[in-house]
Amino acid sequence: MCNLLLSVCLDKESQIRQPCAWFCNPCVRASAEEQSAHVCKYGALLGGRHDYSRSRKRNLGKAQVSGTEILIELLKLESGIEELREKRDEIKKILQVEEEEKANIQKDLVVLTKRLAEIDDSLSRKYAYTNEYDKTIHEVEAAYSKIMESSQALLHVLKSDQF
Repeated sequence: MCNLLLSVCLDKESQIRQPCAWFCNPCVRASAEEQSAHVCKYGALLGGRHDYSRSRKRNLGKAQVSGTEILIELLKLESGIEELREKRDEIKKILQVEEEEKANIQKDLVVLTKRLAEIDDSLSRKYAYTNEYDKTIHEVEAAYSKIMESSQALLHVLKSDQF
């Protein structure tokens, strides 16, 4: 029967006891040198600040695994890795298509931005011409109106002189 011991460490920052590492006892034991050299994720040294009094034991049962079972598990892992690679390759293809689409849109955006600037310039010039024409028309209409008034006055004077 194999038992796993969970060492519990004191987290230096939060001052809370946290699980740190599993050790198999009696199948595998860390030597004194390994224990003193191991630094846990909370900064405590094994055998130093680890609190084995709060360690929990977990029963694993007999470790009897056949070579075929190991091979089957390895094949499953290999198959899973291959599936992940295929998914990654699919995503890479999609990324490439989207990158190309992005580049095309950016090119189109440059062309459209340039065209927009040209149209804005053309519109501003045409608005200036329109304003100039409006001003000229207004001045000509004012002059025409004065000419009409003068003509009416002259006709009136001529008619009054004839009688």
